[in-house]
Amino acid sequence: MDALRTALGKLASDEDLEGIYIATADGQLLMHVSGPGKARYGHIQKTLFGGDEEIRAAYRGLDNRVLPQMYAQGEDRAVYSRKGDLLYGLFYVGSGDVKQQWEKSKALMTSLEERILVVPDFVRYLNV
Repeated sequence: MDALRTALGKLASDEDLEGIYIATADGQLLMHVSGPGKARYGHIQKTLFGGDEEIRAAYRGLDNRVLPQMYAQGEDRAVYSRKGDLLYGLFYVGSGDVKQQWEKSKALMTSLEERILVVPDFVRYLNV
């Protein structure tokens, strides 16, 4: 897990992310990695990953949705998704064209998934 934490820390630093969160469908936060980015409001993180209930609600909220989902409040951005019983998301500050932000969000999510969906400690949550 240390290697994953280091890899996610590098991703967060390289992309100026506010943070990366990985949790289970039942509300357990498995990992949080902070980055150098600073959210203006910080409400999105609390809404999606602020506690057990918020995590469970965020997971259920992705039922019947196209994944990943992007959520914005002002310039604060979140992109989050789930697979199996795993909920994961990243947060950053961005502005500009909505299409450009969506493309950036998809690329960041792909990069995150390539790192976490192969980790043995997380794979057990994928095949539920």
